Amino acid sequence: MTCIVGNKSEWRSLKLIADVAVSLEASPSLDWEWCLQKSRDAKALRMFLLGNLLAARIADASVSKSVYDVAIRDKAVVNMADYIQQHILDDSFSNRLDPRKFSRNIFRLREHRKDRLHYLVTTFTTPSETDIRRLPLPRSLYFIYWFMVPLSTYLIVPAVRWLRNRF
Repeated sequence: MTCIVGNKSEWRSLKLIADVAVSLEASPSLDWEWCLQKSRDAKALRMFLLGNLLAARIADASVSKSVYDVAIRDKAVVNMADYIQQHILDDSFSNRLDPRKFSRNIFRLREHRKDRLHYLVTTFTTPSETDIRRLPLPRSLYFIYWFMVPLSTYLIVPAVRWLRNRF
């Protein structure tokens, strides 16, 4: 779970990496093969591998050799870990506050095309609290947000801003 939270925030905090390291140290008898299989089943293998690789590299956590070996064989995981290690202390490496904003990093960590497509669709169609306040809909009509959110976010709001700046 900590690895999923870290990935959603794009590992923008050393505390998240430290949390993974502490979890690893607190569970020395963990069944690593079970963890790998569960993360595969959840389609979160790369997220799990990245969290463990970062904990090993940055916090010097004891990571299972089998997990470490799988992590370093996945080029996407290694590249992401390298990037995070190089930039985590940069001032420009700010927190990603809005989960509705597209993240290339999270997109790259998706292992399957179907998961990437799902990430794109949900990122661009999930309503914000403001959207829900503007147009409260019963659960049975939530599909309307799928059309309203992109239309509002990417067409209407930018058009209104542009008009306000013009006049």
